[in-house]
Amino acid sequence: MTLSVFYLNFFLFSPKPNDYLGYNGKLFDFLYILKVYGQISVFSPYLFIATYLLLINFYFKFKSHPEMYFAESLLIITIVSLIFLLLGVPQDSSVAFFVYAPLIISIPMIVSKISLIDFKNLLMDKNTKIKNLKKIITIFTFSVFLFISVDRALNIAPQREIIKKIVYTNDKLSSNKILNNNITEADYIRNNLKKNYTIFNKDFQEKITLNFFSQIRQLSKKTEINSNIGFFVPPDTKLIWNFSDKNTLHYTLCGNTLHIVPSLIGYATILGAHPLKYGCPKEAYTNNYLSYNNSRNLSHSNLCVRAKKINLKTIYILKEENNDLKTNVVYCDY
Repeated sequence: MTLSVFYLNFFLFSPKPNDYLGYNGKLFDFLYILKVYGQISVFSPYLFIATYLLLINFYFKFKSHPEMYFAESLLIITIVSLIFLLLGVPQDSSVAFFVYAPLIISIPMIVSKISLIDFKNLLMDKNTKIKNLKKIITIFTFSVFLFISVDRALNIAPQREIIKKIVYTNDKLSSNKILNNNITEADYIRNNLKKNYTIFNKDFQEKITLNFFSQIRQLSKKTEINSNIGFFVPPDTKLIWNFSDKNTLHYTLCGNTLHIVPSLIGYATILGAHPLKYGCPKEAYTNNYLSYNNSRNLSHSNLCVRAKKINLKTIYILKEENNDLKTNVVYCDY
């Protein structure tokens, strides 16, 4: 029934080609979830459902006792969520949210089946329940490591290089003051772990406080709190529009850059979508903020015309010059 209602709504109100960033005009896109997240382990929350079913020795029967009714309901919800994930409905990053519905249900049900006494008895008791619990814990742990191993073997785990990219990017933005042009990102991390037992030391923090993005953050702290303030990133501010790795999926490259300035300053951007030359399609984050929302060069008067539509009166224009932040402020009088 749930599946029927969802697909009826989907056919009646199906997304248009520009509604989702990754939407390609097809009703389904098999394994679309992997294009967005790039990890087999995105399916790992289903381990909790399997764990619960193993704990209660689940089996399907038309006339079951009440506990099995809950398990059967959970299994139906799990199957439906898995279908959405596999078929790529919707073709957006929110497709991953379907995995959390059965996960949220299964966790309290698992907790209700295992007591602290059971964990205590793991070390000494040998009754059937404890034996089964040991097997389930072993299966769960093995499965988690299996997911991680598959991700690493297929080289599709983006987290593996994230820390090195953080070091590399901040070194670049701080004019090579972090690595001093003589060590690699891996050596920097390894040395810090050996000497300071941490990845990023105080020296790292001090050297990045003067980079371009830290300057934006400092600007936001000096800005008077006002709902009529907005920020504009011109097309030529390439430190923001090009802030991505060449190997990043096009989906992530286009989607994540939109959030940089709002996350740093806590204010909305005006004309906050990518300049047209980047070839990023419209999607949920930009479609709701007036039409033709791509960043482009405008005169101050035309910028104020646009600002008036969303009730902004002060616009901070963020520019770059030799990796430093330069700002202009436009006050709109309307």
